Amino acid sequence: MVITQSILQSLIFFFVSATKELPILIMKKYLLLIVCICCCNKLVHSQSTIKLIPFSFGYTSPVDIENCGDSRLFIVQKDGFIYVCDSTGNKKPVPFLDIHLRINNLNSERGLLGLAFHPAYIVNGKFFVYYTEKDSGALRISSFQTDSNNVSVADTNSEQILIQIPHFTFTNHNGGCLKFGHDGYLYIGTGDGGSAGDPFNNAQNKKSYLGKMLRLDVNHELPYTIPSDNPFVLDTSAYPEIWDLGLRNPWRFSFDHLTGNLWIGDVGQDLLEEVDLEKAFSAGMLNYGWRCYEGDHPYNLSLCSGVANVTFPIYEYMHTPIPDRNCSITGGFVYRGAEYGNLFGRYIFNDYCSGKFYTLFEDENGAWIESLVSDDTSFNFVTFGEDHLQELYTAGIINGTIYHITDTICGPTAFIMESIYSTVCAGGVLHALIDTGFKYQWMINGVDIAGAITDSYATINAGAYSVAVSNSKGCTNISSPITVVDKALISISGLDSFYCTYQTSILLTGSPEGGLFSGPGISGNFFQPDEAGIGTFTIYYSYQNDAGCYAIDSEIVTVAECTGIDDNHSENIKIYPNPGNGIFIIQLPKGITTDELSVWNISGQLEIKIIPSSPAQTFNLNASELPDGIYFVAIKNKDSVHRQKLVIRK
Repeated sequence: MVITQSILQSLIFFFVSATKELPILIMKKYLLLIVCICCCNKLVHSQSTIKLIPFSFGYTSPVDIENCGDSRLFIVQKDGFIYVCDSTGNKKPVPFLDIHLRINNLNSERGLLGLAFHPAYIVNGKFFVYYTEKDSGALRISSFQTDSNNVSVADTNSEQILIQIPHFTFTNHNGGCLKFGHDGYLYIGTGDGGSAGDPFNNAQNKKSYLGKMLRLDVNHELPYTIPSDNPFVLDTSAYPEIWDLGLRNPWRFSFDHLTGNLWIGDVGQDLLEEVDLEKAFSAGMLNYGWRCYEGDHPYNLSLCSGVANVTFPIYEYMHTPIPDRNCSITGGFVYRGAEYGNLFGRYIFNDYCSGKFYTLFEDENGAWIESLVSDDTSFNFVTFGEDHLQELYTAGIINGTIYHITDTICGPTAFIMESIYSTVCAGGVLHALIDTGFKYQWMINGVDIAGAITDSYATINAGAYSVAVSNSKGCTNISSPITVVDKALISISGLDSFYCTYQTSILLTGSPEGGLFSGPGISGNFFQPDEAGIGTFTIYYSYQNDAGCYAIDSEIVTVAECTGIDDNHSENIKIYPNPGNGIFIIQLPKGITTDELSVWNISGQLEIKIIPSSPAQTFNLNASELPDGIYFVAIKNKDSVHRQKLVIRK
């Protein structure tokens, strides 16, 4: 391929000129010199662990790669078009969206810059774009819908402008990235307004949208509402859309699919490039320091007397001179795909100028470890993207090619998804990552579990569980073990299966102590049939042990009106077996005889009546013709009537 000087001047200058702020003519010549060196002289190889595989071709200045939840990739072109390629990389000839007449694409950092699909896109067909408006260069965030007659393309007439931010003084530092977080809100990263050194101090000004991370709720009223937990929602000295501040040009940021953490690649000024990390469930209001600081180094401390609690980057790297020049970070993703276990959990990013790819991860001591994983590439990679399986891609802005990022080390991802939880309890289901052609073998305490060869396993016993995963090439990795702890063994005592509505305050005991009873008629540790009323109910006892494992036990109880049965209830009458199949032995307490024995159902209807030939304390009852259920035996003599419950279960 022949690369002309005009192509290099216009496209390479796209990212570097505005971030390094040399005079334009000098910068163009300087960049051309870098291009010549990198294209004409092969870089010195270091140990590589990734390989870029060409995946899809034929794009003009691709700057973003997104998926909508299916196997397609959507390629955003800076000139105002979005194209689709299928799962094999074939580019569709008709653009998904064409808004090239609405954008300002005349300058190096302006154009159609970003795309985000609504989390419910498959249902509502809604997506959002970030572009610089044609007339003023303002930063515009708009929503669109798919065409109601053809869901393969967008309805260009459906545009609804969410927010438009003035950006007319300078043409650089437009930001360009927007993503949905795990909370369902739309995050938007804006640049500081351009030039060099943030001359208007926009990034620290809470009454400016520039140099910020914004957070909008686009799930309800249009164009948007302010999330109630945005940190400045009640602060009249700040715009309520602001989530974080102190950013220079967060060209690309992303959310970790597993943890929800926010990763920001913020382009530096003259000295440093930085990676910022915001943990999931953050309350926002982080100040990343610009322009007071570049990275963690003071840059311009004027007007910074009120700036406190700066969140410094977790990682930064220095600019380096030709020929091994680092000068402009392209933020990437934490790899969460199934194909390449060596990359799993590592943040992958790139430097646009040097073409180097790096990974970053936190070791067991809390230190961030950076690794160079590729330096044998041309310096034209401007963005990263994920497919619906979290496999990673990057885009070459000069040659218009989309590349699949692969690992040179054969080995699938062996990871148990539940590892992110502090406690996993016996009885829970463990899940491994899924990919075509994978084979699985689950283990407990290092021993294979017979028949446990699918991507999930329902645990039974406590122990250290792991899974061996093999891919179609025969490469195998074994996951780190995950400890599964026993649930509490719990029980309910003191609760009978039948009560009458006139009974009150039955004391219940749960084991182990310290749990919670719940259900109709429950008050603390007491069951009150008169409060529960007539019916059949389930009474629960729940308990959580010290390991955090939750268990629940239940008993079914019936409450009836008990019509026609005397109130004298004797627990001393013995009926056995009870429950029984219909043949029972009834034994009365000493001193009590019977003149009449009757059996009643729970509706108060008489079923059996027996008058013994002579008073007795023990006798047989044949109730085998009665259906299964709960009954009462009434024992009547000249002094009193006693009753006891009888259960027939054949």
